[in-house]
Amino acid sequence: MSTTPLKGALIGAGNVTPFHLQAWERIPQASIVAIADPDLKRAQTRVQEFGIDPGRVFTSLSDLLQAEEGLDFMDIAIKDISNESKSFGGSRDF
Repeated sequence: MSTTPLKGALIGAGNVTPFHLQAWERIPQASIVAIADPDLKRAQTRVQEFGIDPGRVFTSLSDLLQAEEGLDFMDIAIKDISNESKSFGGSRDF
């Protein structure tokens, strides 16, 4: 059995995401290592609040996927995928 925690990315940095991040902090076998949100300031606030590397903030899903090799999962925390995908450059491949 591997002791290496699973690495995940949080998609979205809105009002509900502190609850997602608090829940992930309680799971020692997994951690959120990157955040993507079209609103850079909002994403930067989340990384500050939860001690995530500030260099791992992205404003597009495609940039996150290109930069973050080896992710094990994504936590999608946006309220409307079809609407929000427009903010992520029209990408619907998540």
